[in-house]
Amino acid sequence: MALTHGIDISQFQQKIDWEKVKDSGKVEFVYARATEGLGFIDGSYRSFHDGAKLVGIPFGAYHFFSFRDTGISQAYDFLTTINGYQGQLLPMVDIEQISLHGLDISAACSENSFLHDLHGPRILERSKTGRRRRI
Repeated sequence: MALTHGIDISQFQQKIDWEKVKDSGKVEFVYARATEGLGFIDGSYRSFHDGAKLVGIPFGAYHFFSFRDTGISQAYDFLTTINGYQGQLLPMVDIEQISLHGLDISAACSENSFLHDLHGPRILERSKTGRRRRI
C-alpha cells in the first residue's frame, strides 16, 4: 500500500506560499483547522481553503475537539463554519490529550458520554455534508 503525505495546518502557520507547497511534490493533501471547542473559528481557515483550491491540492477541514462542550454543539458549530468551504476531503475531528484542558479525565471520558459525543452528530453530518464520516 502506497503512503500519501499531507499536512495539517492552523492559524499558527500564518501565511503559506501555496505555489511552493504544490511545487515541492511532497504534499498530496491538506487539512486545516476550522474550529476548536465551541465558538472558536480559526481566522486563517477560509484563506487556507482558497489557497489550496487555487493550486489544486485536495483540501479538508478539521475540528479540534474539546471535552468542555458537548459533541453535538461542537458539530453544529463546525459544520456551520465549513459550509461552502468543505473541500474535497471528509471532515475530520482532532482529539488529543490537550483537548481535556485540565479536566478530570475520569469525568470527561466516561465511556457513555465520550461515545455519545463522537457518534451523536452522525445524522447531522450526513445531512449537512452529504458524506459519511470515519472515526
